[in-house]
Amino acid sequence: MTPQRSYWKLAPFAGALLFAVSLPVRSPWLAVLAAGVIVLPFVQPLRTSYRFRRFLPPRVRVGASLTSRYAVTNSGRMATPPAIVEDTVAGFGPISIAVPPLRAGETAEIELPLQAIARAWPVGPSPISVTQRGWFAGAQGPLVNALPGAPIVLPRLVPWPGALPLLSVDRIGAGRIRAGEGTDVHSIRAWQPGDPPRAVHWRSTARVGSPMVLERAEEYAREVILVVADSGVGPAWEDAISRAAWLQLAAGRGGHPFHVYAGQGAPPISPGADGPQDWFAALDVVGPLDLRPLAADIGKSRATGAIAVLTASQALVTALRQLSPHVRVVEALR
Repeated sequence: MTPQRSYWKLAPFAGALLFAVSLPVRSPWLAVLAAGVIVLPFVQPLRTSYRFRRFLPPRVRVGASLTSRYAVTNSGRMATPPAIVEDTVAGFGPISIAVPPLRAGETAEIELPLQAIARAWPVGPSPISVTQRGWFAGAQGPLVNALPGAPIVLPRLVPWPGALPLLSVDRIGAGRIRAGEGTDVHSIRAWQPGDPPRAVHWRSTARVGSPMVLERAEEYAREVILVVADSGVGPAWEDAISRAAWLQLAAGRGGHPFHVYAGQGAPPISPGADGPQDWFAALDVVGPLDLRPLAADIGKSRATGAIAVLTASQALVTALRQLSPHVRVVEALR
C-alpha cells in the first residue's frame, strides 16, 4: 500500500514558485525550502509503504467471538511513523489497529478480539485505511486500499419451535398403503413364484403348512420444505432466518432431504455441505414466488404433513394454505 494523492503533483509547481520568489530577495533558506517541496512527492512514497495480511476463519456465526491476527509489514525503504489502521469487514463493527513505528522490512503482528454482529456475504475485497501520526501525516491524509479474505458471517441458530415440519406421501385411507421395502408389516400372504427366499415367514409357514411370505409396507420419504419469498427487515426477520437455518441443520441430522422454493431475486444455493448455510448468509431481498411449481409437486406426490414458510406476506401464507387440505403451513416469522 503506497499513497496515491493527486494533490502532491502540485508540489513541484509550488516549489518552483518559491524558488522564483527566493531569487529577488536572495534568500538561500527559501531556495532550500523550494528544493525540498519539489523533491517531497518523490521521497514520500518511499517512506510510506505497507503490506497487510489478515487472518480470519472462512466462516463465523453471528454472535461468535474470535481473535483476528493482522501482520503489517513496512515494505518501503524508510521507517514509517506510528499509524492507525481502520479495517472494514462486513458483518463486524469498526476495527481500529494501532501500528507502531516500523523500520524498513519490519513486520508487526497484532491480535484483536472481534465479534460478528450481522449476517454478511462478502462480494469482494474490503477497504482498509491507514492514518499516519508522524511528520507530514496531517497533510498526507489516510492511505486507502482493499484487503481480501473477509469471512462469510452465518446467521445465529435459533431452535425451531415445536416438531419439525415434515412433508410425506399422503397416508389417508388404508388403500393408500402399498407393499414395499419399508420396516412396517403390510400383510402375510401365500408364497408366489418370484418371491425372494428372504421374504418367507417361517413361523407362519410352519403353522399353515405351506410357504407364507411377509410383505412390508412401502417406505415413505419425509422431506423438509422451506418456502422463502417477500422478505422483511428488522430483528424479527433476522430471528426468522435463524430459525430457518437451524431447521436446515436439523433436517440433515434427521436424514431428511431439505428443499427450498424461493422467490425472485434469491441467490442460488451452492453445492456442497456448506451451501445451504452460506445461502442463509447471502439471503437479502427476495421477491414474490410463483406457486405453480410447488402446487404441482404437492399434487403429484399426494403430500401430507407440513411445510415451513419464511415470509413477511400474510397473503402468501394464505395462498399456501389453500394448496392442499392435507398440508399445514408453519411460519418461521412469528
